[in-house]
Amino acid sequence: MKPKTFRKARKALGLSQRQLAKVIGISWITVKKYEMPTDATNHRDVSPPIEALMKAYLSGYRPPKWPAKVTTSAEG
Repeated sequence: MKPKTFRKARKALGLSQRQLAKVIGISWITVKKYEMPTDATNHRDVSPPIEALMKAYLSGYRPPKWPAKVTTSAEG
């Protein structure tokens, strides 16, 4: 999953970087790195299990710990 696709998916789900990180069980810094351009020094490729989770979320799956609403913040 490319960085722009990952970011669009997160936004389509209505989640902040921190909320997505909490739902998936990773650090929000990792989410941030997934969304960085591939030529950025700190970019990180999305792992296959995380990509599969994102696709499941986009298809309507929601785990019990899904946030009730997005909180406003300065982050992406």
